Amino acid sequence: EGTLPPTIGDLQSLEILRLESNNFHGSIKAVANAKNLQYLHLWSNYFSGTISNSIGELSQIVEIFLDDNEFSGWIPSEMGLLS
Repeated sequence: EGTLPPTIGDLQSLEILRLESNNFHGSIKAVANAKNLQYLHLWSNYFSGTISNSIGELSQIVEIFLDDNEFSGWIPSEMGLLS
């Protein structure tokens, strides 16, 4: 339970973030600053707000699972740039 610390994006060596099914809530904005992130598994929580456009800047990303949360708005078109 709880929220992601705003400093999580400062972890520049972070490659895998698996926090699925943990009752987290709040924003995931800070995650987009972790530029070496390869695996982002945040499904089955209570994250909310919009998904930041800057998530498209995660050039090392291999997998993103954000389903079963409470996000609002549109999926950022920048996510389509991820390979």
